[in-house]
Amino acid sequence: MIATLEGVISEKIGQQVVLSINGVGYGVLTTVSNLERITVGEKNKFYIYENIKEEAHDLFGFLLLDDKKLFEQLLSVKNVGPKVAMSVLDIGSANDVRTAIASGDVKRLQTAKGVGKRAAEQIVVELRDKVGLI
Repeated sequence: MIATLEGVISEKIGQQVVLSINGVGYGVLTTVSNLERITVGEKNKFYIYENIKEEAHDLFGFLLLDDKKLFEQLLSVKNVGPKVAMSVLDIGSANDVRTAIASGDVKRLQTAKGVGKRAAEQIVVELRDKVGLI
């Protein structure tokens, strides 16, 4: 299991960065907020979540461990996969997302791409007491 990757950002392609480590380029999917914080040519460390399926081996990377933990909590929700979890993280900082979940702000969660009313309600129901906010 890959826990972290540290290397130089060689490219940004959509929501993916290519992290160059000793001549190997790793494609790492990341959030929009992470993309805004990194610069091509700079060295960065990503906390990695591996999603291995028959047809794909995707790496999801986060600059902050807190973001990765929230991503994993979102994945624990029924019918929420990695792409939906990433889009939920794109609605704001991890703290903004936690606040929306803890306060039951379904409309805010629905602003995430691919998240409808039912999915937003499911996220609130399953995570409201687990996100660490009162």
